[in-house]
Amino acid sequence: MQKKLSANILAASLWAASCVAVQAGSANHVMFILDASNSMWGRIDGKPKMEIAKDVLSAQLGSLSANTRAGLIVYGHRFDRDLNDCSDMELVGGYGRYTPSDVRQMLEQISPKGQTPIAAALEQSTHWATMDGSQTVDNASIVLITDGVESCDGDPCAAAAELAAVGIGTRVHVVGFNLEEEDRAKLACIAEMGRGKYFDAANADALGSALKQVGFEVAQTDVPPDSPQPDVPVTTSIFVDDFDGTELQPHWSVQNSDTDAYIVENGELLTISGQVGGFNSAETANIFVLNEALPDGDWDAKLTFSAELKTGRDGFQFGLFKDHDNGLYATLWTKKAGNPACSNIGLTASKWANGEETLFEIPLMGRLGCFVEGKKDIFAFYDSLAETPSTITMHKRGRSYFFTGDFGRRNEDGEPIIFETEPLTSLRTPGNLAITLGKRAKAKGEIAAMIDKVEIFSVSQ
Repeated sequence: MQKKLSANILAASLWAASCVAVQAGSANHVMFILDASNSMWGRIDGKPKMEIAKDVLSAQLGSLSANTRAGLIVYGHRFDRDLNDCSDMELVGGYGRYTPSDVRQMLEQISPKGQTPIAAALEQSTHWATMDGSQTVDNASIVLITDGVESCDGDPCAAAAELAAVGIGTRVHVVGFNLEEEDRAKLACIAEMGRGKYFDAANADALGSALKQVGFEVAQTDVPPDSPQPDVPVTTSIFVDDFDGTELQPHWSVQNSDTDAYIVENGELLTISGQVGGFNSAETANIFVLNEALPDGDWDAKLTFSAELKTGRDGFQFGLFKDHDNGLYATLWTKKAGNPACSNIGLTASKWANGEETLFEIPLMGRLGCFVEGKKDIFAFYDSLAETPSTITMHKRGRSYFFTGDFGRRNEDGEPIIFETEPLTSLRTPGNLAITLGKRAKAKGEIAAMIDKVEIFSVSQ
C-alpha cells in the first residue's frame, strides 16, 4: 500500500539563466511531472509534441545553476493506452539521486503510450521528491507539463489542494501544452488549488517561455519570516554490533547454518553464497537473524557493508524476516549482461505476506531496461561496491517501511546520492532484522558480503 501525501517535499528551485538570485550557498530543488501519454504523439508544425517537450525541458535542465537539484516524474510511458493502466508513473530522476545531466539522458528514453493519471502523479510527487524520507522543507515547487486532462477518474484539483496544505511555501505550477480551450480551465484549477500559476503554451517557443516564467515564480516562493519551523527528528542509537572478535555475538542466530560459508574476523562478518535463493526460499544460504527487540514507535536500522557482486545475478538482502513466506526487506541486485547497455543494478523493497509479494524497484544506475549512462560505468559500479563501504537503512514511520541506500555515488558537488524506495505498509512488524544473500538465478560463481556494522536508532520528534 503506497503512502499518500506526506510533508516530505522538495525546497524551491530556480533557473540560473532566467531567474533572480537566491541566498548564496543554499540548495534549490524542483520536481517536474511530464505527461508521456499517448496524446503526446500529436504534432505541432510536423513535430511530435513529445519531442518538442523533450527538447525544451532538456534545455532548461541544462541551464540549471550549480546549486540546483532537479527531479523528474513521468507518467503514461510504459503501458499502451488500451490497457487502461492508471498506475503507470515512474520517478525517472529524483533529488539526491541524479544530476540534471543524468535526468536529461533518461528523458531521451521516454516514449508516449498510455493514460493521464495526473492526480496520482501529484500525490506521489511528495514522497518521490524526498531524499531520505525524514526531511521536511518549507518551500516546494512541483511543475506539471501536460497536453491533456485527467483520464483516470482522479481529482487533480483536490490533490493539488492537499499538496498546498502540506507545507509553508508549497506551490503547484501547471504548463498546459497545446490544449483545447475547454481543457484549460480544468488544468488552471490545479494551479489555483495548488497556490501556483497556470501557463498556456501552444508551441515550442511558448513552452520555453512558459518554463522560464515558472522559474520566476519559483524564485519568488519565500517562507514568511515568522513561520514556525518544522520539528527535526531526533535519532538515538540504541544498539550497535561492529563484529569485533572472532565469533558472532549471542544476539545473532543463524538459519540454514553453514559454518564454512561465514566467518567473523577483522571487525567484519564475511559471508559467501553460491546458491540461488534468499529470504523467501528454503534452499538458501545462511540467514543471520538479530534477536534484539526493535523499539516501539519509529526507528531506523542501518547496515554498513561492502559486497562482491560478481555473478551477474546477485541478491543481497537486509530487513525484517519472519519465515520464508513473511517478511519485509530490501534486495540489492544485479543483472550483468554481455552488453553493458542491457546490464543494470537496482534496489527492491519487498513485502511478503503469506507467500504473496508486493514490491517496488528503483534503478541505481540507468533504468530497469536496456539503458546505461555510460557503456563501462555500470561495470565499474559493480566493482566499486567491493571497494567502497555502502549503507542500506530501513526506516519505520508509523506503519510504513521504506529503505534508503548510499552506494558511494556522488553528484557534481561531491555530495552523496541517496536512493530511496517507495514505502510499504504493514500493520505489524513482520519479523526480526536479518541479513542473507543468494543468486537470483543460476549463474557461475559466488557472492560475498563483508558486513561491517549493524546499528539501530530510535526516532522521535
